[in-house]
Amino acid sequence: MAEQPNNIDHQIIDAIIEKPIPFKLNGRFFYIHQPSLGVSLLCSQLLHELPLNDEQMKRNQQIAILRMCDEQRELALRIVSLHTFSRRSDVLKEERMQARMKELKDLETADIATLIITIFQWDSRLEQFIKNFHLDRERRTREKIASVKKNKGNSLVFGGKSLYGTLIDTACERYGWEVGYVLWGVSLINLNMLLADSVQSVFLTKEEVKEAHISTDGIYLDARDPKNLREIQRLINGG
Repeated sequence: MAEQPNNIDHQIIDAIIEKPIPFKLNGRFFYIHQPSLGVSLLCSQLLHELPLNDEQMKRNQQIAILRMCDEQRELALRIVSLHTFSRRSDVLKEERMQARMKELKDLETADIATLIITIFQWDSRLEQFIKNFHLDRERRTREKIASVKKNKGNSLVFGGKSLYGTLIDTACERYGWEVGYVLWGVSLINLNMLLADSVQSVFLTKEEVKEAHISTDGIYLDARDPKNLREIQRLINGG
């Protein structure tokens, strides 16, 4: 069973290029793909049917998932099978899912559990990336600025109450993508990172800077400027 590299730089590169994770069964290679938004939503429906206890998951995730795979093997195999497809046309065809589950039926329970743990890790990896690039700090700063701007101006903001507005519409408007591409054509990690790390600028008056309690003395590199490419690469590599 293939292992993911622990180095976060490698993990980021794998996420950017949407590198699948291979595993071998009966002399044949299969690939676990990074989930798109559509696959992630389908997976969340399946997870509601699984007897995963939150307390048990916190105490020992591996044992909890191993027990689940033993007790609910069919559903566990469906989750793994779902992530071996990268196209909407495969994911939404029950005959393709059934055929893939049949191909994977010889997987040992421990191997199914290992693959599901790997799939679950992608959810936590997003927050790791956000913290690695200090985007969590920027997110808090943006919230402060939005609060100040809201109190100072006369504009009203509507929407953004669900995935439709916060993720799908935002990606469609920013990148000119169709809804189908946002759902199936790009990994969820890349979709979230694109929006979290998008280059934006906001003009603040001196009064607004004071009210928001933020500093404008930081040094910023324009990622769109080719001259900064080497310095950005150095920062990513921790040099």
